[in-house]
Amino acid sequence: MTKIIYPKLGYKIQGCIYDIYETFRYLKLSEEAWEEALYLELLAKQVEVERQREFEYYYKGKRIGRFFVDLLVEEKIILELKAVPQITPIDEAQCIAYLKVSNLKLAILTNFNFAKLSIKRMPNLIKAIDDKQQLPYYKDMYSLLVNHLLEICVELYQIIGSGFMAMHYRRAFRVELKLHHITYQIKNKLDIIHRNHVIQSIGTYLIVIEDKILMTIVAVKHISKIHKGRMQQFLKLLNKQFGIIVNFHGRQLQVVFISP
Repeated sequence: MTKIIYPKLGYKIQGCIYDIYETFRYLKLSEEAWEEALYLELLAKQVEVERQREFEYYYKGKRIGRFFVDLLVEEKIILELKAVPQITPIDEAQCIAYLKVSNLKLAILTNFNFAKLSIKRMPNLIKAIDDKQQLPYYKDMYSLLVNHLLEICVELYQIIGSGFMAMHYRRAFRVELKLHHITYQIKNKLDIIHRNHVIQSIGTYLIVIEDKILMTIVAVKHISKIHKGRMQQFLKLLNKQFGIIVNFHGRQLQVVFISP
């Protein structure tokens, strides 16, 4: 039987959540208003609580992100509050990241949907990634560089683990590129050109590795046909011959190689 973490404090917190929910349920309050209401309710019940506590996350000495948790109760429990139609995997991944960075034992993810209150306890059981994962050896174009990049991705994932947003993996990957003395260029914006005219500029996150390989890092449930199609078009626009999509999600890396 799984041991409940902080049962008495958790019960007290949930009582406060139920109290304010029954009071304001049908008013469609904003997340900020629910946060304020719960903060005041916890204080009234003599519970130590802090709003918007900041945590920073470092990878090999370089900061790759900072997080602000909605409420931190008695330096033990993170409360993440939503007011949305339903909780998404992204919301849960956010809590997992908060737990990993803070090294706390429990987060409570609450959704103040007027139709139904949702309270989810999330213990710090960070999903273990497959530390024995070995990606297949790539033998074609730019094989030495490609395999070096894949080895870097595997090591990075073994260190960070799952549950973070794509931007954190991207920042950590840039740290690794610098440590390995691999030259790169970030493409945050791309001009879409038709018949020698720019018809639109779009935001992107692309990494040009040693002016040869076009790479993008994502953290999604799966690499879709849209991801692949976009990469093919980016390759043509940038006149590159080889692209890599790396997905940092779940217990194993997913890697897709793309040609124009």
